[in-house]
Amino acid sequence: MVLQAVLLPLLTRMGAGVELGLQYSVFHLAGGGSWRARIQPLISLLKLDLTERCESLRCKALASSVNIPAHVGQRELAQISKLCGWLDEHL
Repeated sequence: MVLQAVLLPLLTRMGAGVELGLQYSVFHLAGGGSWRARIQPLISLLKLDLTERCESLRCKALASSVNIPAHVGQRELAQISKLCGWLDEHL
């Protein structure tokens, strides 16, 4: 789930207590699925400083599609690989 991989780490760095759980999933572009969030109350969030660039820890790209040929997503990933200089293991 993108929220767990991207948003939650930042919220945690800011001091938020958030847990997400996937109830059930179906393809997100077609709609459906359900998830639950448990959010701990807090007075304020810590300041988040994203102005300094650090070494990249990991890179990952994912192309999801429905009702279109698989080669469309493969072309998207190939373009990302080309522009970013990523290896196939990142896709």
